[in-house]
Amino acid sequence: MAEGEGKGKVMRYLTTRLGVIGFRREKVNQGNGGGCHPLDRAIGLLPYQEATLWVKKRACELANEYTYRPAAVLLSAEIGDEASHGALWSWVQKSGRTLRKEEDKRREAVFEDSEVFEGEGEEKEIVVTEMDATMLHSQEKGQKKLTVKLGVMYSGKELQSETAKYKRYRLTDKTLYGGIEESEEFGEKLYLKGEEKLSLSKAKNLLVLGDGDPWIKSITEGLYFMATYQLDWRHLMVKIH
Repeated sequence: MAEGEGKGKVMRYLTTRLGVIGFRREKVNQGNGGGCHPLDRAIGLLPYQEATLWVKKRACELANEYTYRPAAVLLSAEIGDEASHGALWSWVQKSGRTLRKEEDKRREAVFEDSEVFEGEGEEKEIVVTEMDATMLHSQEKGQKKLTVKLGVMYSGKELQSETAKYKRYRLTDKTLYGGIEESEEFGEKLYLKGEEKLSLSKAKNLLVLGDGDPWIKSITEGLYFMATYQLDWRHLMVKIH
């Protein structure tokens, strides 16, 4: 068969915002024993891609708010077709691996190869970072528990309602990051996330709140953070009592 000669139409199914669609596309010989589908390339589909980017993004958003089964039910209602919880789990895992590779690459470039990275946002009067850790049961064989470190950054608080009976405040410019890395690597990635979203290097004041754990203090005193550390009030009152 000559190069570029058709090898027949092949059916493909794709989960989209409007439900599952099926279409036939021509497969052509590339001349090296393999084949390709020009239509897939034209519309930007990757090999074995089973859903559009919008569907995968929405799946990740829902899985961030709910467990996989309720998230699958909600996604199915939105697109008007069935989406299994197993598919959502797979999409979230793939997205997580991609994000982790990007984070590792940027951390290596900045903290190992001395590449300059600076956020494009405006200067903030203050950026507050709160850090804590919690234990979760691991699903990996041979590993019973994981220490998950969490960080939240914000530039201030604003009152949600002037007329509400009880005052409630909303964090402004809230940025979140969580990971299971060792404290040094976690601190570096948290800082880069803050630099990207809040331009930490431009902030006039940096404040870190923690519960007194040494790993939080070590991050605060690092050459890149150089923030003021403060024991949060709840833990301060506990220690006083």
